[in-house]
Amino acid sequence: MEGRVVVRIVIQEDGQIVSAAITKSSGHNVLDQAALETLRQASPIALSQPLDKSSVTMQIPLGYYLDR
Repeated sequence: MEGRVVVRIVIQEDGQIVSAAITKSSGHNVLDQAALETLRQASPIALSQPLDKSSVTMQIPLGYYLDR
């Protein structure tokens, strides 16, 4: 399986990811779930600068491709 997943995340000012949702599916549930789990494990995100707001929403693309 290969594919690209786009996940929308909301990050709080302390770097915690408070929500994550698929905005564009790869077409494979297992890849979509792997993308969500990857981002959950990345929380909290080490921020190099403080956020200007209490939270920020971002869209993160994650690609899953086989070596050829």
